[in-house]
Amino acid sequence: MIYILKTNAKVRGGVEVYSELLYKSLSKKFNLEKIDTFHKNRFLVFLFIALKALKSRSKKLLIHHGGFFEVILIFFFILFRKEVFVISHVNKSWKHIRNKYLLSLTNRIFANNNVKLILISEIQRDIFPSSIGVLGSIVSEDFFELPVTSCFVKDDYILFLGRISEDKGIIDLIYAYHKLTNNDKVALIPKLILAGAFSNQNFEKKVNTLVSALDLKDKIKFIGAVNSTEEKIKLIDNSLFGINPSYYDTFPLVMLEFISRNRPIIMSDVSESKFILENCNMLVTPGDISDIVRVLEYWLDKSSPSCVPFDIRLSVNNFRGERTTLRFMNITKAFFN
Repeated sequence: MIYILKTNAKVRGGVEVYSELLYKSLSKKFNLEKIDTFHKNRFLVFLFIALKALKSRSKKLLIHHGGFFEVILIFFFILFRKEVFVISHVNKSWKHIRNKYLLSLTNRIFANNNVKLILISEIQRDIFPSSIGVLGSIVSEDFFELPVTSCFVKDDYILFLGRISEDKGIIDLIYAYHKLTNNDKVALIPKLILAGAFSNQNFEKKVNTLVSALDLKDKIKFIGAVNSTEEKIKLIDNSLFGINPSYYDTFPLVMLEFISRNRPIIMSDVSESKFILENCNMLVTPGDISDIVRVLEYWLDKSSPSCVPFDIRLSVNNFRGERTTLRFMNITKAFFN
């Protein structure tokens, strides 16, 4: 089987990390021929993948659907009678899904007999009726193998971990944090650390201007992208808790990373997070600054718990590499000889 590794995004995000982790896990069970989408030019990526896939003897391909570019690739492959396994990471908030014509075209392609569509969350079922199963997310074994932190926290900061872009709710987070600094309910306001790459220079300029205007330069710190797993774990372990008030996600990897390290994380209620984090005060409505402030106040209150409830921590084990691989094998076993 040909595995098309998704690495061509301008900023490495959850889909790219998921793609790499699943490849690493599946390669232990399958004989995979890897095609890396390393180039930033979409036309060259398309040409490179198409030529490599057509030259290969394998008739089966595995591709990650994170945008309409992959839909075009899938259509190309089925024209040449390739059997395509698609893992979709998108939900109803993605641009090409919000467009009813592109959504209709996407579903027509996914309904082709040569396409086997796999979802990563139950919330996608009403968008893609032709799916053959739900795979779930995957988290690196490193997050389980290193000793898990206790409830004791060495440093004093709130952590955002991910791509720094408008759709991740960064502007809302900064405004909510500013409200906290003028709030008598919280005695001591910890620093806010944002670890990730900016989506573009214009947004970076917009964020820096806002931080300066709100006089938060000494309280908000940007430390850039963290690509080392060890550094990521260290950042999570030493944080008070995480926050990610994103406008759209499907099955956020960052949630699993925090929970596996016994650290609370505040997530939006628009993704699989709402099923895993229900009834534990870790969910906010994206765009609702008052709601974000409310939940921040809860986790900064000294009487609140400083660890993740045990049953939630236990549920994350279902998304370790080996278990996700077994789910993939169970979903696809009817299609492999």
